[in-house]
Amino acid sequence: MIKFNIVTMFTINIRLYMYIYKTFSFLKYRFFINLFVTDAPMSKRRFTLNYIVESIRNINYINFVLQIAEDMYVKSVTEIFTAAGWPEREAWDMFGIFFLDHPDMQRLLVDYGFRGYPLRKDFPLSGYKEAFYNEARIGIIRAKIDLVQEHRDYNFDRLWHLLKDPKIFIDIKTQ
Repeated sequence: MIKFNIVTMFTINIRLYMYIYKTFSFLKYRFFINLFVTDAPMSKRRFTLNYIVESIRNINYINFVLQIAEDMYVKSVTEIFTAAGWPEREAWDMFGIFFLDHPDMQRLLVDYGFRGYPLRKDFPLSGYKEAFYNEARIGIIRAKIDLVQEHRDYNFDRLWHLLKDPKIFIDIKTQ
């Protein structure tokens, strides 16, 4: 039977815990499975990092949950699990979470001149610039996006007044 345990931590030194769980003979969590990040912009600790490691000997997974604020850094676990290098770079590139002592912390999925972190909840859906091919100039042009739509700044609080009005809910059977 496969077990899945969760360890919640409030320290940036995840490397120490990963080392203990990997090297102790009765634990043997030797396989790094994944790192994924969730973003909660209104929370005091905005980002939640989830490191998943596996012990084949014990037929068990552990999810290390680490919550950090936007201006905090995390110690890289690439010295313990080399497979964590790519997911940590992806977390840096998409969310802006810096990993201390990472051997190759650079942009991975976006251009080097790109500003911002696209998977953050406060990043605009359309981005800041658009790129298109211009036949007259015979080249790629990057221009600032002109948002001409009226409802771009959508306020989700406006939806709730509709729930108070029963006329908007029409019973299909009565029609």
